[in-house]
Amino acid sequence: MVEELATGTISGPVTCLTVNGMNARIKWTVNHADSGTGSSTGEVRQLDVTDVGEPVMGVSPDTYNDSGACNDSGSCMMNCCDCSMTPGGSKAIMHGNIVVKSS
Repeated sequence: MVEELATGTISGPVTCLTVNGMNARIKWTVNHADSGTGSSTGEVRQLDVTDVGEPVMGVSPDTYNDSGACNDSGSCMMNCCDCSMTPGGSKAIMHGNIVVKSS
C-alpha cells in the first residue's frame, strides 16, 4: 500500500482486505513514512474506498476515506479496524481509478 499525502508518502503491507459490493476496506501497517507525514513505522492504518465507475473525461468518480491511525483489532470483518467509520469513501480521489472486485 502506498499513500501519497500532501506532506509526503507513507507505505507498507496490506494486512486485511474486506470487499462488500463496490466498497473495500484496507487495513495496513506503515513500514516507511516520510518525515512531516505525522505517521510512524508500525502504525496500523485503515482506508475505505468506493469504486463508482470508470473516469469520465479524465475525472474519476471514485471516492475514499482515510481513517488514519487506528487500533489493531486482529480481525478482518467490515469493522476490521477499530475506527468509527462506515465502509466506503466520501472524498474524491485526485487522480487514478479505484477498482474493487471480489474474487
